Amino acid sequence: MSHAALSVVRSVFTIPKKEDDWGRTNIFHTYTKIGDVSNKVSIDGGSCMNVVSKGAVTQMNLKPEPHPQPYKVAWVDNISMSLTERCLVPVMLGAYQDHIWCDVLPMIVAHILLGRPWLYDQDMTYYGRANTYVFQHKGKKIVLTPSPPRNARPSHSKESCPPIEQKKPLHVLN
Repeated sequence: MSHAALSVVRSVFTIPKKEDDWGRTNIFHTYTKIGDVSNKVSIDGGSCMNVVSKGAVTQMNLKPEPHPQPYKVAWVDNISMSLTERCLVPVMLGAYQDHIWCDVLPMIVAHILLGRPWLYDQDMTYYGRANTYVFQHKGKKIVLTPSPPRNARPSHSKESCPPIEQKKPLHVLN
Protein backbone atom coordinates (compact mmCIF):
# COMPACT_ATOMS: atom_id res chain seq x y z
CA MET A 1 0.00 0.00 0.00
CA SER A 2 1.44 3.36 -1.01
CA HIS A 3 1.15 6.33 1.33
CA ALA A 4 1.01 9.83 -0.05
CA ALA A 5 2.80 12.51 1.92
CA LEU A 6 0.60 15.19 3.37
CA SER A 7 2.15 18.63 3.48
CA VAL A 8 0.94 21.51 5.63
CA VAL A 9 2.16 25.05 5.16
CA ARG A 10 1.37 27.68 7.73
CA SER A 11 2.07 31.33 7.12
CA VAL A 12 3.53 32.78 10.31
CA PHE A 13 4.30 36.22 8.98
CA THR A 14 1.86 38.14 6.86
CA ILE A 15 2.43 41.16 4.75
CA PRO A 16 -0.24 43.81 5.28
CA LYS A 17 -2.34 44.47 2.22
CA LYS A 18 -1.34 47.70 0.54
CA GLU A 19 -4.06 50.30 0.55
CA ASP A 20 -5.86 50.56 -2.78
CA ASP A 21 -5.76 53.75 -4.77
CA TRP A 22 -8.94 55.71 -4.00
CA GLY A 23 -9.79 55.81 -7.70
CA ARG A 24 -10.14 52.04 -7.76
CA THR A 25 -13.11 51.93 -5.39
CA ASN A 26 -14.78 55.34 -5.80
CA ILE A 27 -16.99 56.46 -8.64
CA PHE A 28 -16.12 59.69 -10.42
CA HIS A 29 -17.28 62.86 -8.75
CA THR A 30 -16.53 66.53 -9.13
CA TYR A 31 -18.26 69.84 -8.50
CA THR A 32 -20.07 72.31 -10.72
CA LYS A 33 -21.13 75.83 -9.85
CA ILE A 34 -24.60 76.84 -10.95
CA GLY A 35 -25.15 80.47 -10.04
CA ASP A 36 -23.88 80.87 -6.49
CA VAL A 37 -24.48 77.21 -5.63
CA SER A 38 -21.76 74.54 -5.72
CA ASN A 39 -23.15 71.11 -6.64
CA LYS A 40 -21.62 67.66 -6.42
CA VAL A 41 -21.73 65.80 -9.73
CA SER A 42 -21.18 62.03 -9.91
CA ILE A 43 -20.65 60.17 -13.16
CA ASP A 44 -21.66 56.52 -13.04
CA GLY A 45 -21.60 54.37 -16.17
CA GLY A 46 -23.60 51.74 -14.26
CA SER A 47 -26.60 54.04 -13.91
CA CYS A 48 -29.20 53.88 -16.67
CA MET A 49 -30.45 57.41 -16.06
CA ASN A 50 -29.41 61.00 -15.45
CA VAL A 51 -30.76 62.27 -12.11
CA VAL A 52 -30.95 65.59 -10.29
CA SER A 53 -31.87 65.59 -6.61
CA LYS A 54 -35.12 67.24 -5.51
CA GLY A 55 -33.09 69.36 -3.08
CA ALA A 56 -30.84 70.65 -5.88
CA VAL A 57 -33.87 71.53 -8.03
CA THR A 58 -35.21 73.66 -5.18
CA GLN A 59 -31.82 75.15 -4.31
CA MET A 60 -31.07 76.12 -7.93
CA ASN A 61 -34.61 77.39 -8.60
CA LEU A 62 -35.03 75.02 -11.54
CA LYS A 63 -38.44 74.38 -13.02
CA PRO A 64 -39.35 70.68 -13.13
CA GLU A 65 -41.90 69.52 -15.66
CA PRO A 66 -43.99 66.37 -15.95
CA HIS A 67 -41.95 63.46 -17.30
CA PRO A 68 -43.11 62.45 -20.81
CA GLN A 69 -42.81 58.74 -19.88
CA PRO A 70 -43.23 58.31 -16.11
CA TYR A 71 -41.81 55.09 -14.66
CA LYS A 72 -40.93 53.42 -11.36
CA VAL A 73 -37.45 53.17 -9.89
CA ALA A 74 -36.67 50.19 -7.66
CA TRP A 75 -33.73 49.97 -5.27
CA VAL A 76 -31.83 46.90 -4.11
CA ASP A 77 -33.93 46.65 -0.94
CA ASN A 78 -37.18 46.42 -2.97
CA ILE A 79 -38.21 49.99 -2.21
CA SER A 80 -39.70 51.57 -5.30
CA MET A 81 -40.94 55.03 -6.14
CA SER A 82 -42.62 56.67 -9.08
CA LEU A 83 -40.58 59.00 -11.21
CA THR A 84 -42.92 61.66 -12.56
CA GLU A 85 -40.76 64.75 -13.17
CA ARG A 86 -37.73 65.77 -15.17
CA CYS A 87 -35.73 68.98 -15.32
CA LEU A 88 -33.32 70.69 -17.73
CA VAL A 89 -30.17 71.17 -15.64
CA PRO A 90 -27.37 73.60 -16.57
CA VAL A 91 -23.97 71.94 -16.06
CA MET A 92 -20.53 73.49 -16.32
CA LEU A 93 -17.52 71.17 -15.95
CA GLY A 94 -14.35 73.05 -16.88
CA ALA A 95 -14.69 74.13 -20.52
CA TYR A 96 -17.81 71.99 -20.96
CA GLN A 97 -21.13 73.81 -20.64
CA ASP A 98 -24.46 72.25 -21.48
CA HIS A 99 -28.05 71.71 -20.38
CA ILE A 100 -28.91 68.08 -19.58
CA TRP A 101 -32.33 66.49 -19.09
CA CYS A 102 -32.33 64.79 -15.70
CA ASP A 103 -35.03 62.84 -13.91
CA VAL A 104 -35.94 64.32 -10.51
CA LEU A 105 -35.60 62.01 -7.49
CA PRO A 106 -34.81 62.36 -3.81
CA MET A 107 -31.10 61.58 -3.66
CA ILE A 108 -28.27 62.22 -1.19
CA VAL A 109 -25.27 60.66 -2.96
CA ALA A 110 -24.87 63.74 -5.20
CA HIS A 111 -26.80 66.73 -6.45
CA ILE A 112 -26.49 65.53 -10.06
CA LEU A 113 -25.86 61.97 -11.26
CA LEU A 114 -24.87 61.61 -14.89
CA GLY A 115 -25.32 58.07 -16.12
CA ARG A 116 -25.30 56.01 -19.26
CA PRO A 117 -27.62 58.29 -21.31
CA TRP A 118 -25.25 61.28 -20.94
CA LEU A 119 -22.13 59.14 -21.49
CA TYR A 120 -23.68 57.68 -24.64
CA ASP A 121 -24.79 61.06 -26.01
CA GLN A 122 -21.29 62.51 -25.54
CA ASP A 123 -19.54 59.39 -26.98
CA MET A 124 -17.44 59.39 -23.83
CA THR A 125 -14.16 57.50 -23.39
CA TYR A 126 -13.43 56.42 -19.83
CA TYR A 127 -9.89 55.76 -18.61
CA GLY A 128 -10.24 53.53 -15.56
CA ARG A 129 -6.85 53.89 -13.85
CA ALA A 130 -6.80 57.65 -14.27
CA ASN A 131 -10.55 57.76 -13.48
CA THR A 132 -10.98 60.38 -16.21
CA TYR A 133 -13.51 60.94 -18.98
CA VAL A 134 -12.51 62.31 -22.38
CA PHE A 135 -14.82 63.50 -25.15
CA GLN A 136 -15.23 66.09 -27.91
CA HIS A 137 -17.63 68.99 -27.37
CA LYS A 138 -18.11 71.69 -30.00
CA GLY A 139 -14.81 70.74 -31.62
CA LYS A 140 -12.81 70.86 -28.38
CA LYS A 141 -11.29 67.93 -26.52
CA ILE A 142 -12.64 67.91 -22.97
CA VAL A 143 -10.90 65.94 -20.19
CA LEU A 144 -12.85 65.56 -16.95
CA THR A 145 -10.77 64.75 -13.87
CA PRO A 146 -12.31 63.75 -10.54
CA SER A 147 -12.11 65.39 -7.16
CA PRO A 148 -10.59 62.98 -4.63
CA PRO A 149 -12.89 61.97 -1.80
CA ARG A 150 -12.38 63.90 1.41
CA ASN A 151 -11.27 60.80 3.29
CA ALA A 152 -8.69 59.72 0.69
CA ARG A 153 -5.14 59.62 1.96
CA PRO A 154 -2.09 59.81 -0.26
CA SER A 155 -0.34 56.46 -0.68
CA HIS A 156 2.77 57.84 1.05
CA SER A 157 0.83 58.59 4.23
CA LYS A 158 2.68 58.13 7.53
CA GLU A 159 -0.20 55.97 8.72
CA SER A 160 0.45 53.21 6.19
CA CYS A 161 2.49 50.29 7.50
CA PRO A 162 5.68 49.13 5.79
CA PRO A 163 5.72 45.46 4.77
CA ILE A 164 7.09 43.08 7.40
CA GLU A 165 10.18 41.28 6.19
CA GLN A 166 10.30 37.56 6.78
CA LYS A 167 13.65 36.68 8.38
CA LYS A 168 13.19 32.91 8.85
CA PRO A 169 12.22 30.50 6.06
CA LEU A 170 8.87 28.72 6.19
CA HIS A 171 9.04 24.99 6.83
CA VAL A 172 6.98 22.32 5.15
CA LEU A 173 5.77 19.59 7.52
CA ASN A 174 5.48 16.03 6.27
